[in-house]
Amino acid sequence: MKKLFSLSLAVLLAAFTGKAQFNTAGIASFSGGIIDLVPVSVAPCQDNVAGAAWSQSTVNFNTSFSLTFEAAFVHHGLSWIPGADGLVVAFGENINNAPGGSVNDIGGAMGYYHPIGGNNPDFQNSIGIEFDIYENNPDYNDPGTGVHHIMIARDGNPNSVIHGNVPIRPGNASVQDNAYHQYRIDWDCVRQELKIWFEPSLNPHPRVVSGFSPAAVFANPASVFWGFTAARAYGCSDHLVRNVVMTPYPCSDCADVRFRHFTDSKCVTHFGATVTPALNVYVAAYEWNFGDGSPTVTTGSPNISYTYTAPGIYQVTLRVIAYNATTGQCCSQTVTRVINVVCDEGGGEDEVPMRKAQTGRTGKNQLTLAPNPSKGSFNIELAGSGFKEIKVYDATGKLVHSEAFGNTNSKTVQMEQFASGIYVVEVLDGEGNTFRNKIVLQR
Repeated sequence: MKKLFSLSLAVLLAAFTGKAQFNTAGIASFSGGIIDLVPVSVAPCQDNVAGAAWSQSTVNFNTSFSLTFEAAFVHHGLSWIPGADGLVVAFGENINNAPGGSVNDIGGAMGYYHPIGGNNPDFQNSIGIEFDIYENNPDYNDPGTGVHHIMIARDGNPNSVIHGNVPIRPGNASVQDNAYHQYRIDWDCVRQELKIWFEPSLNPHPRVVSGFSPAAVFANPASVFWGFTAARAYGCSDHLVRNVVMTPYPCSDCADVRFRHFTDSKCVTHFGATVTPALNVYVAAYEWNFGDGSPTVTTGSPNISYTYTAPGIYQVTLRVIAYNATTGQCCSQTVTRVINVVCDEGGGEDEVPMRKAQTGRTGKNQLTLAPNPSKGSFNIELAGSGFKEIKVYDATGKLVHSEAFGNTNSKTVQMEQFASGIYVVEVLDGEGNTFRNKIVLQR
């Protein structure tokens, strides 16, 4: 088989759109910010040629990303010749070495597929997303209807199909209309899905949604080369690409999530989440797992109350599910916290597990703490009598603060030095009665 192109023709492209740099191979050219993968100016009509443009940087399939570009298939001259075969967006470990596309003698391979029964090591461990605008034959999985279509295959093998043919354009209209159209390819690392759009600003739904496992294709999914290939067997056309932008979106770049909790009488625990979404990210749902073996609860609100059947230590998990309007992808962020549920009157346990009230009274309604939650400083008031001692315990029952003084009905406590969390405040009146209530420190 004749080798049609050589790496010696590769030239370094300057960055265009300010975001990407490419090496060209085969007959591909670059001028005025436009890649022409099979320029008519280099190879006259009906030449059997191929070209490619490979990014100098890799993409990480362990994160989400969005690849946008504009492509035009420009037909020149003879009306009886369709004039173009299409292009492939390829991701692979070795494609940056591919000499202008797979070694072929048919333009229908679009510079990516090797002949049936053949093998090209450059395209092992790769996937190719084809935008095919010329029907070839059943060996290349064309629909047989002349419809311009999208197909996803792997390893440069047209029979190793990840996703079958879908028309490029709604209504099956031709995209070989000499005009630029925008294409978008999104990778969702959470769902492990590829989504492919044609004119996304006009068509909100992707043309293709296809799941695949990067670990099953790439030996190192964190470092994958990418670029464009094309070929032309017969006809008279240019395959043009411009405005290429690759934007990574880390899986964790979804939202900053924190939640607080407060347990009142009879083991009723109140949870509240503070969620700060990333730019253009919108929260869709909150999934709570309360760590006691009960089913996960999904809500539309960041606040929820849950009644534990018994006091104890529980690992609570909150998963925030959101939508990234920029990429059209779902994202999620998960936080986990170990909490100590202590139940007061009726709950079977004192508020401070390590201590019992001297009189068996908690007096929660008589002991007022304000503001609550507090950023550090709060005021204590005891209705009906004065008190002469204050003790503060953390959620484990450890004494963290104490004060003794003459009898008073009101006292301000400074706890700015303590970490955020739930504390139990205990006061002792002049008759030896103990009163308790909870304070939440929230920075």
